[in-house]
Amino acid sequence: MQKKSTIAMKTLASLCLISASYTAVFPAFSQTNSMTAQSSTVAAGLTYADIADLPDAAPLVANVRISNIVQLKPEQAPDVPAGYRRVYVEAEVTALIRGEGGINPTVG
Repeated sequence: MQKKSTIAMKTLASLCLISASYTAVFPAFSQTNSMTAQSSTVAAGLTYADIADLPDAAPLVANVRISNIVQLKPEQAPDVPAGYRRVYVEAEVTALIRGEGGINPTVG
């Protein structure tokens, strides 16, 4: 049986992978500076319903098994607000739920 903290971390990491392409959650992926400023404001006020709707807009949805989570160094993630951490997640794809063209069996 897994510890609650392990399950919570895997759930968090799965949410990160699901929403990685959604620029309101990850403003670093935005194309323009004006969009980044707006996205930061939006990300701070996300509700459960907002997060639950993310897979609907995602071009790719996959069920994954987290294999590794590494906290990035501050110089690798300079724009992270105080009290937050940016992590790199590696996962094995167990099922592709939605997406065109497939996906690699290991993502990171």
